[in-house]
Amino acid sequence: MLDINLFRVEKGGNPDLVRESQRRRFADERVVDEIIALDEAWRKSRFEQDSSRRELNKLSKEVGLKKRAREDASELIAQTVEVKKMIAETEKITAEVEDKRDALLRSIGNLVHDSVPRSRNEDENLVVRTWGEPALPNGPKKNHVDLLHMIDGVEYERGTSVAGNRGYFLKGFGVQLNLALIHYGLNFLVQRGYTPMQTPYFMEKEPMAKVAQ
Repeated sequence: MLDINLFRVEKGGNPDLVRESQRRRFADERVVDEIIALDEAWRKSRFEQDSSRRELNKLSKEVGLKKRAREDASELIAQTVEVKKMIAETEKITAEVEDKRDALLRSIGNLVHDSVPRSRNEDENLVVRTWGEPALPNGPKKNHVDLLHMIDGVEYERGTSVAGNRGYFLKGFGVQLNLALIHYGLNFLVQRGYTPMQTPYFMEKEPMAKVAQ
């Protein structure tokens, strides 16, 4: 997700960069203006919320002083009740606006680099360079699902019945292949100076008791 400060000119951001990136993706650039408007509404609501909290703190102190002096604080207490209602309302508005803003933010991809060729689909993609010769002949290729079935390395039906859509069990050579890929990835990182770590496991008491029965 892009940093919201990229949309805030006063914070050094440049929304035009995002607009240009959207144009390069052939995507709607109006979403940038929608995000800016929602962000301004969020900041306004957040300011009102913070102001109300400061007012509540001030009133609470005044109520305390009145009570210690054994004076009538009923009017101040009534004001604190109203301020608390205002805070609750602004908190709700702030959260709703923030959710809408962040949902739009997540819909925007990373900024497209200047070196990336513009194309509407894969057919228009530019081949930058190639290496080697294709290992497989031309013609239809088998996908990973077919290949796993060929080696009897997966059970999809049982997986979906247990875990829902796209769930699956790896078995036999499927498990070995998966572990081999994990081991390859670990070796790749170790050779580049990374240290593998296996962290402690944490589990809530209730589910732990159920699986241990």
